[in-house]
Amino acid sequence: MFIDSHIHLEGEYTREWIDKFMEMGRKKEIEKFYITEHIHLFREFKEIPSIIVKKFGENEDTLFMKNWWRKNSQKKLDSYVQFIEDLKKEGYPVKLGMEVDWLEEDSNNLIWEIIRKYPWDILIGSVHWIKGWGFDHLDRFFTWKKRDVYKVYKDYFYLIKEAIRSKMFDVIGHFDVIKIFGVYPEKDWQSLAREAIELMSKTRIALEVNTAGLRKPVREIYPREEFLNLFKDKKVPLTLSSDAHRPEDVGYKFNEVLKILKEKGYKKLITFCKRRYYTINIF
Repeated sequence: MFIDSHIHLEGEYTREWIDKFMEMGRKKEIEKFYITEHIHLFREFKEIPSIIVKKFGENEDTLFMKNWWRKNSQKKLDSYVQFIEDLKKEGYPVKLGMEVDWLEEDSNNLIWEIIRKYPWDILIGSVHWIKGWGFDHLDRFFTWKKRDVYKVYKDYFYLIKEAIRSKMFDVIGHFDVIKIFGVYPEKDWQSLAREAIELMSKTRIALEVNTAGLRKPVREIYPREEFLNLFKDKKVPLTLSSDAHRPEDVGYKFNEVLKILKEKGYKKLITFCKRRYYTINIF
């Protein structure tokens, strides 16, 4: 039984749309679908960028965040939650989740005050913004120019570690997504990742093996394969996800990644229900 632990409907909440995800998933032996929308889709989080602008000032990065985020935050969180809960009652093999941005200070407090009221099955903590800079927007690679790449990686993994320490999340999403464009520092950045792995090993938080990187310029899973050895040594539990935003990406390259996991000695993954995790055998 395969489970895809990270799927986005992109704000389209109809049975016709989710049926397309399930139809494609079942062809790849996916039997459970974890719907994990981004918080930026919802009106309840519309003012989050204002907190970032207040902290870091108005600049090209923060103003882009403010305009982009507000343009996207059109849906009602209650409607999303009710849609998934109704599907559950009808027998759909879905779980209710959210991918939550870990940002800075007061914004995280506000986010938690909102999300803690809902009956989540899984909460994924991810970093997409550094001081208001959206580093992973595929059409904004130019924003990487003239940046100190090592500092970017240092700032990114600092936020990842803070997300782990917060204990808000069940899973850390796309652990090393900062490599999305295949841009790496000249200095050793892997020690920054190892610090985060060590911290994860002291908690109950899980790592997702995310195949979306294979669809991005870096052409590599998150996390990179060598980090999987460290996660295994530290006994960090794993989930498996496609991070699909389109039906055709559900279960993307799962068979290939499962071969990698088998070679590295993994035999189990975990799954969540009401934020409690359960172990499943994969081999």
